[in-house]
Amino acid sequence: MKNKIVFIYLFVVSIALSILGFLVDSDPRPANISTPIFEIFAMSLILFVFLGLLYFGFKSIFGQVKRLWA
Repeated sequence: MKNKIVFIYLFVVSIALSILGFLVDSDPRPANISTPIFEIFAMSLILFVFLGLLYFGFKSIFGQVKRLWA
């Protein structure tokens, strides 16, 4: 249950960063609306996986270090 909250936070952060990146992007907007939606979805998925691996990797490493020091 605790990991569910972490996944939700990571998902919200990845969506927010993707939308911010889309708004900051200086490329001309395409006429088709499906392209930007796909780009936001794809970037959110990439960021979600990256942030998840980063978070759980650090959590695992610090857990092992904590066990060694105890």
